[in-house]
Amino acid sequence: MANYLFTPVAMTLGAPDNNTTLSVLLASTTIINVTLTSGISIVGLAATGGNVDGMVVCFSNISATALTLGLANLSGSALPVNQFRHHGGAAASLTQYGAVWYRYTAAELRWQEIARLT
Repeated sequence: MANYLFTPVAMTLGAPDNNTTLSVLLASTTIINVTLTSGISIVGLAATGGNVDGMVVCFSNISATALTLGLANLSGSALPVNQFRHHGGAAASLTQYGAVWYRYTAAELRWQEIARLT
């Protein structure tokens, strides 16, 4: 990953509850390197201090094993302002070394998928 383009936020997600909205301190562009100890599903993303129009976030699954990071599409378990909207309406399922990029769009109040590598 081109880390010089992002403010890295390193985090290890072990086995938090499924259907969790992740709350993280985000910069205007942030990469979240995720290492997993078990598969997990995230239903939304809430920036500490509030989501800001134009923020770009990349989730990068850098797990050493083939564990899956799932990112739900328009999940009713998350507040609408924190939901992900994916191309084609399907959830993002990131296996080992997969990544997905989002841009927060204030006009739609959603994290819009802009690219994916699975």
